[in-house]
Amino acid sequence: MNRTCKIASVLAMLVALVSFGCNGGPEAQGPPPTRAEAIARIRELGGIMDPEPSIPEEKFQSVDFSGCPVVDADVRFLAVLTELRGINLSDTDITNSGLKHLVSLKKLRGLSLENTSATVEGLLYLKGLPHLSDIDVKGTSIRESDLAKLGVMKSLRMIRPFFDQFRKIWLVGEDLRATEWTTSKDGMLSIRLLGPARELGISESIMILVEMRNNTDKPLDVLRPLGDRFVSRFSMTGPGGPVGGVRALPIYILGSGAFFTLQAREVIRDRRDLAIGAFRSNAPGQYKTVFRYRASPRHHSTAAKERYGKKNIWVGEIQSEALTIIKSIHEGPVKVTTGMFTGR
Repeated sequence: MNRTCKIASVLAMLVALVSFGCNGGPEAQGPPPTRAEAIARIRELGGIMDPEPSIPEEKFQSVDFSGCPVVDADVRFLAVLTELRGINLSDTDITNSGLKHLVSLKKLRGLSLENTSATVEGLLYLKGLPHLSDIDVKGTSIRESDLAKLGVMKSLRMIRPFFDQFRKIWLVGEDLRATEWTTSKDGMLSIRLLGPARELGISESIMILVEMRNNTDKPLDVLRPLGDRFVSRFSMTGPGGPVGGVRALPIYILGSGAFFTLQAREVIRDRRDLAIGAFRSNAPGQYKTVFRYRASPRHHSTAAKERYGKKNIWVGEIQSEALTIIKSIHEGPVKVTTGMFTGR
């Protein structure tokens, strides 16, 4: 909590009790506030406006409430400030109910919700904001597997702390076709491959996504699907037999991001792009890609080190069903289908 907010904290809580009721909820709102009332409330709470207005009519770009005693009912004061482009609500007591008050801020570009009670359902209230591109949800309950639900927020470019996972892996901008799930012998993990459902140009790279699902009712530490490029890999067969050049080049090499704790029934996803030239074959026909996932005892001992903090990762092997790619000799379609080698 910044110093200004500490000074304002006691006074702001007393004002909140008098103005909005003891629960601080958005129900007791009263008439819409004026600009002057909104600016006064920001100052009462210890918020920082940039640039600081000298009169209520002066517009400003952002409000920083980080660490201030802000509750849901306070957020309604921001609704009248339609020029706002950035709002920091980190380390406040706002919930999804408070986010509903931001739907009128059509110029909003950045929003920080770090260490709040906001969930992915709350973010969906903001799907109509045309310029909202950067959201910080560190320290919330939002997980990587929730990102797929945010595909309706077309302007989003960054959700911290997920970075590349958001756009490159979860919001790929493609209709996808998937293989069936393949499950490990112990039944704990399953994997499958996904590829574009549309026909691809002959010169386009082929995006393949590998999904992993925890089938248990408890958290499970795992090596990510493409966590180790030297062990888990793709293989391909074409019209002339095996095709080289398709070893995995993962987003996650063996580092802190190589391991992950899957919550019960959670699904995670990694991405691999296969360049057409990497096939090392110009023959037209079917190219069947299979992925073999392997987590070994070596990974188990590595993950247990203090740097990674995963004491008991899953160990075993799973081989996916085949993703069948149709390669044309002409400047035309490269069609992705699914099947167990014989196609479906």
